[in-house]
Amino acid sequence: MLITAQIRRLLTWAITSMIALGFGLGIAQFDFFQTVERKSYDWRVKSLRDAGPKATSALVLIDEKTLSFFKETDGLRWPFPRDIYCPILQYLKAGGARAVAFDIQFSEPDEFDGAFAECIAEANNVVLGIQCQGEPQPAPLALPGTVTLAGQLKGPRCHPLSPMPSLRKAARAVGAIDMEPDKDGVLRHATLLRAHGDRAVVASLGVAAWRVAKGIERAEVVGDTLKMGGKTMPLTADGRLVVRWRRGEQPYPSYSFKKIYANAMLWADNRATPLK
Repeated sequence: MLITAQIRRLLTWAITSMIALGFGLGIAQFDFFQTVERKSYDWRVKSLRDAGPKATSALVLIDEKTLSFFKETDGLRWPFPRDIYCPILQYLKAGGARAVAFDIQFSEPDEFDGAFAECIAEANNVVLGIQCQGEPQPAPLALPGTVTLAGQLKGPRCHPLSPMPSLRKAARAVGAIDMEPDKDGVLRHATLLRAHGDRAVVASLGVAAWRVAKGIERAEVVGDTLKMGGKTMPLTADGRLVVRWRRGEQPYPSYSFKKIYANAMLWADNRATPLK
């Protein structure tokens, strides 16, 4: 009986060890194949032709030249007073911009919030960035420009860190600026829509700007597919889009904020034409 008990214990230990080893190898293989898939994605993006037609979006960058210029000429440091954006909004609107998205947080008060809110409302094409990693609230905030969705939405929810109320109310829409890079720090996936409250759905900043520009109100999720604005987008099992990056160091036209601001001031004095 003693031998039988010892054998039983040995068999139990051996089986448990094999299961643990197999489980460990499974995790290692899973991580290995994930790494291979990520590197394969990187290679495919670099090898494929540029995605789609010529870009219809442009970037206005608050770069080092801008920061140095305003510091030296006006003594302004970052963050800039918010009324500085008003002439640019007017200039871009006159140039035909159908949507202007701010990838900037306006969650703290500023003495020029009133003037900025008036400019946002007058432009009627502004999308403000929000972060969705805030604390859950008892009553969800009323956010402008949310999506009317049909179907079951997967993925993370939005608990927004909102812009100041006066700015939020003046904007056409808000868009999530949260990013979810892979373990190696590379951004390969994007969450396009996030549930907010019981019914509202918040779009990512880029999608929100696209919706404002195109007048898109509705979206539909069918299985692992998102349909919106006449486009069909395949989603991963967790509800994200695999991003097809554009190639090149400067895939979108970009302009220094300093230059656009100078042109906007000249245009206000009838000495420059709007940016086309």
